[in-house]
Amino acid sequence: MFKEPKELQEALIELFPSFIEEVEEEYDELYYSLTYHCVWMDFSPLAKNYLSNVGKKELKNFGLIVNKSVESGGVQENAVSTCFLEHASQIGVSHLIKPHLSRVSRLVLS
Repeated sequence: MFKEPKELQEALIELFPSFIEEVEEEYDELYYSLTYHCVWMDFSPLAKNYLSNVGKKELKNFGLIVNKSVESGGVQENAVSTCFLEHASQIGVSHLIKPHLSRVSRLVLS
């Protein structure tokens, strides 16, 4: 479980270093705070490029991030499910990630 959205964002940046160029460094807390949904919405359009160009180790580690988010339940599960997993086939990554997902995470894939 990621205690806050920033931890999720940092885990994705660790796996995909160029993701740092795509994320907002500063979220104006008054108008727009960083949420789990924001992190997955930032990541999803780039997922095919990132996931198509990494090895099995990185895919496995990405699967662990997704599985951890799903298993956390609540807002984290909702964010990864609605902003990433439900669209994985549309963005062309479901075949790449499916072998690395838990049974529960695979149920959300469309």
